[in-house]
Amino acid sequence: MEKEFRKKLSRFAQIFKEAQDQGKREADTVMYITEFIHDVLQYDIFKEISKEYQVKEKYCDIAIKLDGQVIILVEAKPPGLKLVDRHIEQVENYAMRSGTEWAILTNGCEWRLYHLSFSDDSGVERALVFKTDLLNSFIENPADVISKLLLLHRKSFLKGELSKPISGLKAGAFGQEDEWPTLRSGMPFIPRLKSLGFSGMTYKFVGDRRSGIVHGSLIGMQKCRIREIPTVSLVFFDPDTLEQATAKGFAPCPACLPFNQKIT
Repeated sequence: MEKEFRKKLSRFAQIFKEAQDQGKREADTVMYITEFIHDVLQYDIFKEISKEYQVKEKYCDIAIKLDGQVIILVEAKPPGLKLVDRHIEQVENYAMRSGTEWAILTNGCEWRLYHLSFSDDSGVERALVFKTDLLNSFIENPADVISKLLLLHRKSFLKGELSKPISGLKAGAFGQEDEWPTLRSGMPFIPRLKSLGFSGMTYKFVGDRRSGIVHGSLIGMQKCRIREIPTVSLVFFDPDTLEQATAKGFAPCPACLPFNQKIT
């Protein structure tokens, strides 16, 4: 499947590049993205893809469905527009109204996947799962782009590729644009301290009282054992820095902290 997937990505990379060069409008982008979702991601264009999907009195650009239920909302922008986080705010409102936890922000060239969670106290909380693009990144590191966009494929969704990583966890917003280095290893462990009886904020470094290891909570790595820490063994640091954790005698996790050195 991966070989065919790569071939289709190459074709659409050219389509979106031409759309960018020609200054195509948002309406054109929606049409191209709809075809991408159908042809590349393999959702049924008649039963599983809805354009101008109505959420109460508002409309979302595209909704992807399975068994009649909306699973992903898509916010489309013109190919030449640089994407920023505020562009996803509109679809966050739609997601909250429809109870949808996944949202895509894309201009065809760049793709961003977000996980959204909701609470009465803090409203919508957003976590950037990945961002990638079909232009430079696809040329420089096609395997990385393929692995990320394959997560959106119909078969991957049916297998629970997106749901498995956050099973049993409460995802919280971490307010930064760093993408996760290994998507197939799972979502970052981002403990919502409110659910653990702490203040309602997110900690970047989490210690394991049993092992004396400190983990970076913003990045999920396959060999990292942060998800195995029982609640009673969680340790947090004040200030929330790696230096403070090591000063308390905790050793950095070799699996995840090489990617967290800048998060201090």
